Amino acid sequence: MSMPWEKKYSLMKHPVGSRAFELFLTSESLSLKLKTKLAKGVTGHFVDLALDKYGSHIVDRCWQVSDITFKVQ
Repeated sequence: MSMPWEKKYSLMKHPVGSRAFELFLTSESLSLKLKTKLAKGVTGHFVDLALDKYGSHIVDRCWQVSDITFKVQ
C-alpha cells in the first residue's frame, strides 16, 4: 500500500501484479478499510482498468468488496 499510485496502476495491468491485487482484495485476513482504500484510489481509473485484459479483474474485485455507498458515488 505504500508504493506510489502510478506504480500500482502499472502493476494492476500486469499478469502477475493484477493477481497480487486480486488476492489482496479477496483476502479474509485484511480489513475492509484497507480494501476500500485501494478501491477508492483506483476510482478515477476504472475505465482504463476495465478495458485492460488484466486490470479488468481488479475492477471486478473492487466491486465485490465495496459497500453500497461506494457503488452509488
